[in-house]
Amino acid sequence: ILALGLLVNANLAGTPLAATRAESFTTLGNVYVAKGQFPQAKEEYRQALAVTPDYVRALAGLARAYDQTDSTEKAIGLWEKAIALDPEEMDLHFSLGFSYHAAGRLDEAIVQWQETARLRPEFAQAHFQLGIARHYLAAGIQKAGTGDDLGPQTGLLVGPELLAEIFVPEYRRLVSLYKGR
Repeated sequence: ILALGLLVNANLAGTPLAATRAESFTTLGNVYVAKGQFPQAKEEYRQALAVTPDYVRALAGLARAYDQTDSTEKAIGLWEKAIALDPEEMDLHFSLGFSYHAAGRLDEAIVQWQETARLRPEFAQAHFQLGIARHYLAAGIQKAGTGDDLGPQTGLLVGPELLAEIFVPEYRRLVSLYKGR
């Protein structure tokens, strides 16, 4: 029903049908992702891309679905294609950082999170992820679980010394950005 509503509204507004169809498939894909139905979501995103091959939202949705089904390398390729089409979209860089991290490519993840922070300096989560990544590098960890922001290596690795050395500078830098506004 949601997809049909988008088609009707777009036709009334004069939006080209191909763009409307791609948006409808993408919206339906997003619904399937929210329900945890990743095979169906992937199919919807593929249909959107069949109609409009460079539709960034469909590329991002398909990448997200692949990330959720442990197809990280496929996700990375899709994130990279989406970024090539829209390099100023910070959410794409942020998400690609997580895919790189899941693939054990922490140095590349850091580059993406730095780009996220450059594009949107007030986005605290980018600074937090940079702090986490630097913590992992200091601890000699290239890959950690991505079930939450810290992964399974929380606990003893996050001591007061590392907090002071890695996390505090990131947050101080963030606070200085807010004060400078």
